[in-house]
Amino acid sequence: MMMKFVAQEEPAIYKVLREQASAAAQSPRVGKLREFVAPRREKVHPQDALHLPYVGLEQVEAHTMRLLGTVDASSMKSAANRFFPGDVLYGRLRPYLNKVYLAKFEGICSPEFIVMPRTAGLDPQYLRYRLNAHDFVAFARHLNAGDRPRVDFEQICDFTVSLPSEARQAQTVAYLDEQLSRLDAGVAALHRVQANLKRYRASVLKAACEGRLVPTEAELARQEGRNFETGAQLLQRILVERRMQHANSGKFREPTCLEATPPEAPAGWSWCSLDQIAVEMRNGFGGKPKGDSGTRILRISAVRALTLDMNDIRHLPGQSDLYASDLLHTDDLLFTRYNGSRAFVGVCAVVPSLTEPTAHPDKLIKVRCVASLALPSFVALMASCGVSRAFLESRMRTTAGQPGISGGDLKSLPIPLPPLAEQHRIVAEVDR
Repeated sequence: MMMKFVAQEEPAIYKVLREQASAAAQSPRVGKLREFVAPRREKVHPQDALHLPYVGLEQVEAHTMRLLGTVDASSMKSAANRFFPGDVLYGRLRPYLNKVYLAKFEGICSPEFIVMPRTAGLDPQYLRYRLNAHDFVAFARHLNAGDRPRVDFEQICDFTVSLPSEARQAQTVAYLDEQLSRLDAGVAALHRVQANLKRYRASVLKAACEGRLVPTEAELARQEGRNFETGAQLLQRILVERRMQHANSGKFREPTCLEATPPEAPAGWSWCSLDQIAVEMRNGFGGKPKGDSGTRILRISAVRALTLDMNDIRHLPGQSDLYASDLLHTDDLLFTRYNGSRAFVGVCAVVPSLTEPTAHPDKLIKVRCVASLALPSFVALMASCGVSRAFLESRMRTTAGQPGISGGDLKSLPIPLPPLAEQHRIVAEVDR
């Protein structure tokens, strides 16, 4: 089977800026790349140069041309290339055609770099931008040499370059440095905002599951001098409703109760197991999806914490009535049963209003609550944080290399249950 290699996708801003550099390079000095620079071919065995830092392809960041560090060369077996300050290192292996680095020190590097030394009339800072420009990357992308997808200097040296004066090169470098510095500052600011949002989201969920996000029904009832239905009383109504729904189906069974006493709940709240507020809990379809049409079935990756991507689907052959027991209903909860990442095991989301019949796979567990009394969106919130999330993490077991939880674990999942009106207020505040 032939493997297709492509260069890494370039961020649009880098592409635009480097195309500007390319456009700015209009000059009578037009020629092939080989007329302006020749490769440095000084080979050295890493064991003979342990005093020098070693740079591999992994140490250079694509597109940004940043050095991520150096490594110890003592374990390197093959010959390396020597470089000096001012040399430009160009990654020649096909997946890394956007890895270019301007050396600031003397060292040795992977033979997968072409080392281009400083030459008269060519600013090495300008050269590194030119080798990262979109037109040059597109040219090199269609080249290869040897038994691996790499390029040689003898191939890229035929690229036509328009070289401006040294003064114009310096102006172009200064302009690009300024613009990319502004971009880096913007990206750093964005990362800070994302980190703050992540912390804020976590604090909102923590407050919600601890009864601190909105006034509790107990507080409001005391202030207004009235009675209210507690979480414990609501749970009794849910158990009656659950029994009635199971009786109608002829499949009644007593629910799994809490295995241990959770921490003290907020005033007016009660702890219950997920099974006590659920009327159905089952794994999905165990067969393999086939084809591009038929009945929609979600991928496992469709479920993330409090998020469900209804477009992340495959298809099962035939009409939806063939998979009646695996079809989802609006307001069902979906939990991931297995995943390669522990962070995604046991996460859940609520099924939105459905426009087409959609099934769920075996590695997702469908939970159908007594939705009128235990809001699915509230249950999903509680299952995603605090005591509930910690319980699921403690129950994860690794099978065939993948961490997972069982249906029995999910039935025992502790859920804090406040009065119904408080559930509505908490969900509305979290959404806000």
